[in-house]
Amino acid sequence: MVRPYNFSNATQLAALERQKNQCGSCGTEIHALGEPGRGKHAFGERAEAHHMLHVKAGGTDTLDNCVVLCQSC
Repeated sequence: MVRPYNFSNATQLAALERQKNQCGSCGTEIHALGEPGRGKHAFGERAEAHHMLHVKAGGTDTLDNCVVLCQSC
């Protein structure tokens, strides 16, 4: 099922660049988003883009509302 509110690939990559390729929570280095980055992640996790302000609370799919986190963060 496709969620109606997803960040574009460009937005996700821009957020990761803004974060200097680090998790927005724990600071672990992130080499790539999703499954491709799992192999190089320090703990074998994928990284995902999340809304800082949830869509249900009025959050948007823009760069200023996007944070990239490790799967467990």
